[in-house]
Amino acid sequence: MIYLYAIFLNIIFGISIVTLLVNLPNRKSSIVFVLSLGILIGTIGLGAIYGAIAFFFPIIYNNRILIDTLITLCVFILAWRKGSFERIIGKIHFRKKIDVLNLIMFFYGIFWCCIIVGELYMEPDGGFDSWMMWNLKARALAASGGDISVTLLNGYQNSDYPLLLPYINARAFQSFGAYSTIIPRITMLLFYIAFMGVFISFVALLKGRLVACFVMGIMFSIPYPRKIFISQYADGPIFTLFMALFAVIWLNEIFNKAEPGKEYYHISFILPGILLGALILMKNEGILLAGSFFCVYILFHFIEKRTSIISKVVLQMALGSLLFIMLFFSARIYYPTENAFISTNILEKFQGFIDISRYKTIAVYLFKEIFSDHWLFIPVLLSFVPFVLGFISCWKKATIIMLFPIVISFIGYMAIYLIISDNLQWYLRFTIDRVISHLVPAYLLYLIIITRVPLRYQDRNLENYNFQGSILQ
Repeated sequence: MIYLYAIFLNIIFGISIVTLLVNLPNRKSSIVFVLSLGILIGTIGLGAIYGAIAFFFPIIYNNRILIDTLITLCVFILAWRKGSFERIIGKIHFRKKIDVLNLIMFFYGIFWCCIIVGELYMEPDGGFDSWMMWNLKARALAASGGDISVTLLNGYQNSDYPLLLPYINARAFQSFGAYSTIIPRITMLLFYIAFMGVFISFVALLKGRLVACFVMGIMFSIPYPRKIFISQYADGPIFTLFMALFAVIWLNEIFNKAEPGKEYYHISFILPGILLGALILMKNEGILLAGSFFCVYILFHFIEKRTSIISKVVLQMALGSLLFIMLFFSARIYYPTENAFISTNILEKFQGFIDISRYKTIAVYLFKEIFSDHWLFIPVLLSFVPFVLGFISCWKKATIIMLFPIVISFIGYMAIYLIISDNLQWYLRFTIDRVISHLVPAYLLYLIIITRVPLRYQDRNLENYNFQGSILQ
């Protein structure tokens, strides 16, 4: 029962945070977006709070459920007093006539959630890394009463990796009262629901339900997201966070000005700050993803001549990511560990950049991955859709800039492969699918954004959106 209560706190805490920071148009897809993003924010937020209590305040560690309750209650009351829940509830309209398309989308989503539940049931321990690293660290944290040094100094695999996912699962283990394999599986199910919910509701908000229904069919059918979540690796949460970061920023750019007499739609920059911080604390690769996105987005403000609000953007993002960054650097400072990919011979590392055979090996494995049973050839084929349907009118001005975080991250990943001193083919064989998975959802979201959708396939409600001054004008 305590574990179910902990999940309840996750959802209430996350939804309260999101409703405080987000105001979207009066549509059902806005509700789905807020609920899905709330599940994501609540899971990573209370996981980080668990880590902060264990690291900085071990004296109150045994009272963490009470502390979680008090924090959640405070955020909930603040959201309630500010009318945040009233805005969300106001978007719910019941009709006597059943909307067939909404019904189809709902039951199709339920069907695929049942599929992944069955697949998670068949793989209780996940992949090797989850059993040997992520879940083992979570069990060690829970057994030691949250002692971070246990996971960082006792020879665990990849001890240099951040600990957000172990924090999340350790909190759940202790709430459950046992080290059951059901815990990490439920964690991955929550991330999967958040991933699909944010992705599809974003498309519905931006392009309409018909397009969202089509995209829903594609996203649920592509096997690679499910396989990553079933493996219980941190790569599933990583690409969920990176994709959600794109969605949040894009919605903020679209609804960035108010028209006279109309409601002001906005998303606070604190929210993308939370996602940036979670990327950094989830896995080392998240540092590259978060860094590239942040730098490009700040550059975007200079290009768009928005220098007057750069300080506001940076401060709000810093506030959102503060707890995650504190946990990341505190572990690095107090318990320094050796990175598996960094050696003292720097010159030997950089010789990989002039080794042509390494480029060929990487290209071969990339080609194999595209045509593997992960169906990554589908995102490649979808790259041609904008050329067929046409681009949105302003795509050259703004949207091409936001492709750079994906491109920079991809180049950074390939550069890491070039400087790996150990067996390159071994690393490519076991990691390239996960590395590519970090970027594909955000890239698919980008393709959807830049593609012009014929008016006959858009919802009439889209005409009421405030696009004045936005990147879609």
